[in-house]
Parts: sequence; structure tokens; C-alpha cells
Amino acid sequence: VCSHANPLKGGWSIDFEFKDPVTKRSYDLRYEEDVYEIERLLKRDRPKRLIASPPCTLFSVAQNMNVNRKGPTKEAQAEAVAMVTAACYLCTAQHQLSDGGTRF
Repeated sequence: VCSHANPLKGGWSIDFEFKDPVTKRSYDLRYEEDVYEIERLLKRDRPKRLIASPPCTLFSVAQNMNVNRKGPTKEAQAEAVAMVTAACYLCTAQHQLSDGGTRF
């Protein structure tokens, strides 16, 4: 919610399906080089808010309700853990850059 009491403005989106309009590239939390590039963007732009919501694929209760479903592959599990780990890493980076007015 944007208001005079809480003046927020839009920033950038980090999503493997979203292409940055300036760089024409997308970012994928499964890849370390992309996570470090996102951290560089955090340091450069110092956003007031960081909303971290990696895909809930493997960790979603709804995704795991199907009793006929085979368990996840080791590769799928590793990718899901990597994305959550990257999101936590970026939240920690945001907190360390904080001047007391940033949130994640």
C-alpha cells in the first residue's frame, strides 16, 4: 500500500520468467552467479523492501497432497533447497545493509 505515510515506489523484479528491461536478462535463484548479481543490485539500489518468495514447488502442502505422486527427485529437491537458501541469503544481505528503515 502506497500512501503519504508509507511512500513506496516500485522497484525491480527478480524472477526467472521476468526479463529486466534495462539488461534484458532474467535471474534464477538456482544459480550462484545470479544470486551474487542480485546482491550487487541490493547494494547499489538499497531498496526499502525486499519481498522474498521463492517458488513453493517442493515445499507446498498442496503440491504434496497427491497420494499417487512419486517423491521428488534428488535434483528437484536440490533446486528447491537452493532457491530457499538463496532467498534467505538475500534477506540476510538486505538486513546487513539496513539503516533501520529497510524491511524484508
